[in-house]
Amino acid sequence: MRANDLGELLQRRPFVPMRLYMSDGTSYEIRHPETYILVRSYIAIAARDNPKSAVAEHVIFCSLGQIVRAEDIAVQTKKGKRGHSRV
Repeated sequence: MRANDLGELLQRRPFVPMRLYMSDGTSYEIRHPETYILVRSYIAIAARDNPKSAVAEHVIFCSLGQIVRAEDIAVQTKKGKRGHSRV
């Protein structure tokens, strides 16, 4: 995936959480705009084992050339309907 294409998806406002699928079958979620850094050839994603923690435990580096698709994450809204979160 090209950096410009991924950047356009990640810069939508309001922010839309997304999942990145890699060529080896793994996937990574980006739920907040503060948890990633996109550069020309890779994306660094801050990963938290505890979703309530404000501190990342580690960083995952993903080569953009290995991303096979990006998908919006449908999350539960406060009304109980499936939709996009507004963060």
